[in-house]
Amino acid sequence: MDCLRRHGAKDEQIFVLWVPGSFEVPTAAKRMAGSGKFGAVLCLSAVIRGQTAHFDQVCQQITRGVGQVGMDTSVPTMFGVITCDTLEEAIDRAGAKGGNLGFNAALGAIEMVRVLGQLDDVE
Repeated sequence: MDCLRRHGAKDEQIFVLWVPGSFEVPTAAKRMAGSGKFGAVLCLSAVIRGQTAHFDQVCQQITRGVGQVGMDTSVPTMFGVITCDTLEEAIDRAGAKGGNLGFNAALGAIEMVRVLGQLDDVE
């Protein structure tokens, strides 16, 4: 939100949709991107490794799914998914010590909207 606001987005231009878990992110992203209402979709989530192989399966599916949404819809669909071993690592990568993956995803979305806008001017 901070990145979007710093670059001129108004609150009424930002829509936040919460989903029950990381696995559901691509489904919601596809619906949003396909609606024609959004210039970009930021997929933000954290997948924290547990005691089972479930972590690997979720990471593979969310990565594949988010990438496919962008390819299918031509709407910038940004991958801001933190994959880590502990809650502390997730917090660090969400803005504490290790950068801010959400901020980076938002900045990438802004750039992609600009890039694709340049292509619209050529066509």
